[in-house]
Amino acid sequence: MIIIRTLQKQDDLHDLIVLSKEFFEEYEAHHHEEFFQVDDLRDSDIVEFFSRSIESEDGETFIAVADGRTVGYITIAVRSQPGFYRVRQVGAISGLMIHKNYRRRGIASQLVARADDD
Repeated sequence: MIIIRTLQKQDDLHDLIVLSKEFFEEYEAHHHEEFFQVDDLRDSDIVEFFSRSIESEDGETFIAVADGRTVGYITIAVRSQPGFYRVRQVGAISGLMIHKNYRRRGIASQLVARADDD
């Protein structure tokens, strides 16, 4: 069973560190080396990113938990628009990753739906 929930302070971030590194490796493998500087990426950078997400009022991270471990995540950011826009806020997915052994099970769709509900 897959549980989709908000990332919380007490969560162990080890699985997110592993997933994030896999995300960057896969992204670079698709010829996007110029986007990230993963050679300099440290575990503490990833922990800081997700910790900021927990504290942020303008973004959030949702995780997919299966078999007692985090197998996927989505990070979203919300930005306020200037007053002349009819749509006052816009959201963006800043990261979406599913562990390769859990793909093709609809987990990404569940994460996107949860982020859209929030």
